[in-house]
Amino acid sequence: MKKLLIGLAVVVVIVVAAAFIVPGLIPLDTYKTQLSEQVKSATGRDLAIDGDVQLTILPNLAVTAEGVRFSNAPDGSAPEMATLESLRATVQLLPLLGGDIAIDEFVLVKPEILLEVDEQGRPNWQFGDAAAQTADDTAASDQTAGDQGGGGAGSALSGLSLGDVRIVEGKITYIDRAAGTREEITDVNLELSLPDIDSPFNAAGNFVLRGKEIGTELDVASLGQLMGGTATAVKAAVSSDLVSLTFDGNVTQAEAPVVAGNIDLDVPSVRELIVFATPDQPFEAAEGTFGPFKVNGKLDMVGQKVSFQDAEITFDELVARGNMQVDNSAAVPRVTANVSTEFLDVTPYLGAADDGAEGTGQESSGDSGGESAEPAGWSEDPIDLSGLKAAEADISISTAGLKVNEIEIGQSALAILLEGGRLTASLTEMQLYGGNGTGQVVADGSGATPAVAAKFDLSGVEAEPLLTDAAEMDRLSGTLDGNLDVTSSGGSQKALVSALNGTSAFKFTDGAIQGVNIASMFRNISLDAITGSFSEAEKTDFAELSGTFQITDGIARNSDLMMQAPVLRMTGEGDIAMPTRTIDYLIKPKLVGTLEGQGGDAAPPGLTIPVRIQGSWDDPSYQPDMEAVLKGIADPAKLLEGVEGVATGGAGAVQDAVEGIAGQGEGAVEGVGDAIKGLTGDGEGGDSPVDTIKNLFD
Repeated sequence: MKKLLIGLAVVVVIVVAAAFIVPGLIPLDTYKTQLSEQVKSATGRDLAIDGDVQLTILPNLAVTAEGVRFSNAPDGSAPEMATLESLRATVQLLPLLGGDIAIDEFVLVKPEILLEVDEQGRPNWQFGDAAAQTADDTAASDQTAGDQGGGGAGSALSGLSLGDVRIVEGKITYIDRAAGTREEITDVNLELSLPDIDSPFNAAGNFVLRGKEIGTELDVASLGQLMGGTATAVKAAVSSDLVSLTFDGNVTQAEAPVVAGNIDLDVPSVRELIVFATPDQPFEAAEGTFGPFKVNGKLDMVGQKVSFQDAEITFDELVARGNMQVDNSAAVPRVTANVSTEFLDVTPYLGAADDGAEGTGQESSGDSGGESAEPAGWSEDPIDLSGLKAAEADISISTAGLKVNEIEIGQSALAILLEGGRLTASLTEMQLYGGNGTGQVVADGSGATPAVAAKFDLSGVEAEPLLTDAAEMDRLSGTLDGNLDVTSSGGSQKALVSALNGTSAFKFTDGAIQGVNIASMFRNISLDAITGSFSEAEKTDFAELSGTFQITDGIARNSDLMMQAPVLRMTGEGDIAMPTRTIDYLIKPKLVGTLEGQGGDAAPPGLTIPVRIQGSWDDPSYQPDMEAVLKGIADPAKLLEGVEGVATGGAGAVQDAVEGIAGQGEGAVEGVGDAIKGLTGDGEGGDSPVDTIKNLFD
């Protein structure tokens, strides 16, 4: 026993001596040199320790180094890739002897790390063949340990314990010389806590990016379970003045990581976030837009496939709910979604209204008989649809209503399919101005030249508010049924309009043409009177107005315009040239002797006054074809046919019409005044109105 006690005393003396004497005897400069050589061999870079190095053994193994430098790549923008003002590390000695790592202290004071990519895209954190070989050896070693049932990373860290582990006032700089960008993260402070591998792990820190302080926090219920591939409760949060993001759920580490839980994103101002994220790019938006943005719902992620269920998204005044999936495992991401929205007013996000004008900007004089205003032009700015190839999508949207500029759409259902650069948007349901509609728009960016197609069917739509909101045209009222089926291709707005082909048909019922009184033209056929029939205060009521258009290379041609109204019929034909925004159209209103409108005889005999409409859309001119009118007066047969048709119907307004004819006849038909009396039953000799007109030509 005595010898045993003596032996223990000797051991104690040796240990105490080692703790207090050995550190002073070890040539630390020699170890600094050896350490630098080892780093050089492994990375090809230089490691230098300019300051003091202190080493203690008891009660724990502790190392302090000051002025640590790690060199950059040879062509780097600065000599060092990393520098440390000081490093302090303390490891418990007894656990270390047993193969465990219990770190009481590991503090990096003012580390500065430079990460950069050169003009050829090479990053400075790749250390050449030696590092690659080291990585390969490490991977092989890990694989061997796994094959031998070593338990992987979780087993390797089973004895890990973290006490005071911190980064103090760090700085990270990222430079991309190929892109010409530079980013700095300053005031990096981070604290880690891990009593043991099976206890909760916590990491909390903050940093400053572009003048904004951003805080982060991570809580893991058990780091050992997480590293071992077991589903583990995880909470994560990012907070700042610009954005707040929280996650609360489970994470499973596997070949395809699994994440499931609730996510909550709150952006007080999207505008400020965009400006912060892209400081070198101008951002403009309408006042009151790109404000608050909130997202919450259930997140499920398996590898590169992410789904978002029971989501609620709020953006300014817009609210949407539904489910969404994003699959990033393919060549391009694919989005699948089923979303419902409240009423959406997207007008503020479309920018200022653009009429596409490149012309002089002249305003209409309001004088229909004057010179036409110079027509405006379509934009020749390039249209690029190649961005449609960047993703694929299959999205269904139902909305309580939608407003685009001045157009308001009621309850609607929209299906969006994007595949191979071809976007198809189908309106399967659309409530529109008291009626209903369906439609489909296709934008094809798969080829070298953009192509578009549109097809719409409308039924029972109130025409006046629709045309007013859609085209600022308030000339037509009534109930509209119509269809449109067109295609085009081209690299600009002008090219698309010039290549437009297809068909269109329309029918207005129980409406009016605003700004013109066609019947008044028959009361006085003088040029001044006819011109005066076109004014904002005038209108022509009708029972039915219909026609079809054949569109070829942007020219819409019509040959079957028909309007039916009591005592009035009107036909028309002509061209509407969309590329030049002009019209050349001839209408032929006819005064007839029937009170029947819709459903009546489409072509009864009567008096006709052709009117030609020509000029730009903005300021067309209206000119009666007086030559045809006078020619009809000089032709007894045509005049008799017209007057006989009108008189048979007993229309009292015919008296005024024939008085007008007499005023324009200029001697061609003398005695028309007596004929007027005959038309009204006051003809001399008791002749009938028709006989009286006949007598004029005998």
